[in-house]
Amino acid sequence: RGFLDELVDAALEDSVVTDDELDRLTRVATLLELPIQTVTSRTLAYRMTSGLLTLESGLRVCFTGDGAVDLNGRPVTREELEIACVTAGLEPVGSVTMKKCDLLVAVDPASLSGKAQNAHRYGTPIATAGAFLDALRHHRELSVVSVRSAGVASVCERCGDSWTASRRGRICKSCRTRSGTGRRHAAPRDTEQTAAVDPVQLITCVECSRPSELLQDQTLSDARCVNCC
Repeated sequence: RGFLDELVDAALEDSVVTDDELDRLTRVATLLELPIQTVTSRTLAYRMTSGLLTLESGLRVCFTGDGAVDLNGRPVTREELEIACVTAGLEPVGSVTMKKCDLLVAVDPASLSGKAQNAHRYGTPIATAGAFLDALRHHRELSVVSVRSAGVASVCERCGDSWTASRRGRICKSCRTRSGTGRRHAAPRDTEQTAAVDPVQLITCVECSRPSELLQDQTLSDARCVNCC
């Protein structure tokens, strides 16, 4: 766990977590058999992007969390939120899915609840209950945040390689092809095309002794981290 924490610390030094950094951190966590939340709980705030959402009729809205308040600090129940939703012509839904939810209203936008994690996975916008009610009341666009997920990390049971995709897998594409179980003549699936990445090889920097990844053209005997190169 300490090794992964140091890698996350290094990624957060510039206050930016790129898609590539998140992808590699997620794969390292999986290789070390640690929960992905070890990474996402610390990188979430650095992955959020802000935007505006028009609350059009028919928009499907899911709610999560207890203890919601409006912008004046008045407690708001889930029932009140759903009534306001229906009154405005929106549709309350019970879960966050890829195709049947357009907005998640959360007590805490940084929540890691099951619904929030699905919102991160699918790129579903998230708003606070107070902002949601205020936007409905004044017929204005809603301020939202969204988080782009790195996907689900997997480790090949045969070769130990790791990759990320929309779903967890057991055997990597290369091993399936070599064993004849892959679809040799079929077009690759989009998830596998976008998820193919170089294997992660971990080293200890010979200069500062911090954990890092083996960079291209480096050897294990002279491996340095990005900061020491």
